[in-house]
Amino acid sequence: MKMKKSDIAIILIIALIYVIMFSNIVQSASVEGVSMYPVFQNGALTFYTQPVNVQVGNIIIYRSPYYNNYVIHRVIGINQDSNYVTQGVDKITN
Repeated sequence: MKMKKSDIAIILIIALIYVIMFSNIVQSASVEGVSMYPVFQNGALTFYTQPVNVQVGNIIIYRSPYYNNYVIHRVIGINQDSNYVTQGVDKITN
């Protein structure tokens, strides 16, 4: 039985998604909370890579020692020790 071009395309797309998701090149995270609304809504699925050349205004995902969990926030400053100062974008909760 000969495969259709559309079947081959679907198989290739699924294989590509599998490789991306399980190669740790691109990782995913689910947003919990509203601090990044309207950029990200509660429950939104996000995809991210290792950051390169982070600048003020970038949105990053980092492990917070305060919350002992991952946090998605916008970089609003970088101090002299190259640590990032971050904040959510929602004006009501921030």
